[in-house]
Amino acid sequence: MKLQRRNGDIDALTMRGDELLLSTAQKFSADGVFAKDVDVFSFAPTSLVSTSQCAFGDDLFFDGSQFDLARRNLVAIDLSIG
Repeated sequence: MKLQRRNGDIDALTMRGDELLLSTAQKFSADGVFAKDVDVFSFAPTSLVSTSQCAFGDDLFFDGSQFDLARRNLVAIDLSIG
């Protein structure tokens, strides 16, 4: 995995089964995933060592621009069961 980022600091994180759902503080790009600070993408680790292996989801889990969040930043992810 080659990480290309402006600022890949994680500012929101939750688990969903065996995958992590992440949001970063700025734009994020890796392995064909392009996300803004209002987006959530999935990350499924297959090996967590000094050179971790993973698989990113094909699509964004949550696209914040569809909810008019362009001038905001996600700082939490809650998958409450209703």
